Amino acid sequence: MAGLGLLSVGGIVNAQSRLATPSGVDVSAREAVAPDPLPVSAARPAPAPAHGKPWTFEFRGGLGLSTNPTEGAGQLPGLGNVILPATPGIGPARTVSSWFFGDGTAQLNSLAATRALPQLPALDAILTSLGATRDAGGTFGFTIGRDLSAHWAIDFDVDANLQAWQMTSAATSAIESTRAGFVNTFQALFQTSRSASSFTGLAVTATATGATSGGSQVAASGSLKYRLRPRAKLDPFISIGAGLLADAGSIPSQTLTGDYQFTFATSAGPIPYKQTDTVTIHALDGGSRLVGILGFGVDKTLSAHSGLRFAVRLTVASNRAETTLDASPTTQTSSPQLGLFFESSPTTIIINNGSLPSTLSGPPVAGFGTFVGRGIKIESAITAGYFFRF
Repeated sequence: MAGLGLLSVGGIVNAQSRLATPSGVDVSAREAVAPDPLPVSAARPAPAPAHGKPWTFEFRGGLGLSTNPTEGAGQLPGLGNVILPATPGIGPARTVSSWFFGDGTAQLNSLAATRALPQLPALDAILTSLGATRDAGGTFGFTIGRDLSAHWAIDFDVDANLQAWQMTSAATSAIESTRAGFVNTFQALFQTSRSASSFTGLAVTATATGATSGGSQVAASGSLKYRLRPRAKLDPFISIGAGLLADAGSIPSQTLTGDYQFTFATSAGPIPYKQTDTVTIHALDGGSRLVGILGFGVDKTLSAHSGLRFAVRLTVASNRAETTLDASPTTQTSSPQLGLFFESSPTTIIINNGSLPSTLSGPPVAGFGTFVGRGIKIESAITAGYFFRF
């Protein structure tokens, strides 16, 4: 046991002697080759990006709204050729392309006024003002986005707006009033004319056909987005961009067709005579046009790869609402030389032998713009969507 104790003491002393630095020994060389400690910056990992995946895909749906500015400029087709100049007993009489608007209605009503007969309500007011508006409706679309940094991203958006572009109630009411007025006015004119005994089988009809509603829209745009709190569960953002807005589908249009027919008694025998007055009104929303995009909203993170997005997008464009007009008068008779026009004071229907044309013999009108909108139109979409990262 005494020997074991001595061995233990010897081991301890030996270890201490190896650890201790002898006096006079130069340790600078050993310290010089010792490695420097790692810098603090190298020991820390780089900060993680705001999101692990740079791409996003969102699909969304919501409610679309639109302003409907009424500013614009209107016009009607000009006056036709003079058939007869104004005299104390007759005229003035000019050729017209339709009785439903403009100079045709004005001449017809001036003749009716001489006998206190029903007036034909003209289409002038609705032709020269905004005739259709875009109502509230559904909207849906998708976005493909790419992160540029923690705060910045770019988005490519495609949206379909299902809001109906439809004729105003004032426009549809005016069309119906003109349709009914055509029958009332012409029946009264023919029946009270001094020439009424010269014709038989009088029939006056008028119809209104066509769609008063239609026209969805498709928009494609690109935008730059800025996130306010990229690492937060609720991440507000704002965006600005530009794109193209195009009309899709049909456009509302109404066709008014009025005709009168009778058989005219002549010394050579009865001659059937029929004139048809056809007018079509088209309401357009401007076609394809460039637009500016403003948006804001918030992303709510559900997981590292998905979330919900609530947003409001404003589409700003020039107001290009337009009303166009087609008119095509036709005459059917077994004697093409005959012409029909009206003499005033007193009202008389004149069937001439071809020396003068009919009043309803003006040139056809095709695509004549009676109203063009002005100003700025704003369409907005309030949407909720689901997005995922990849």
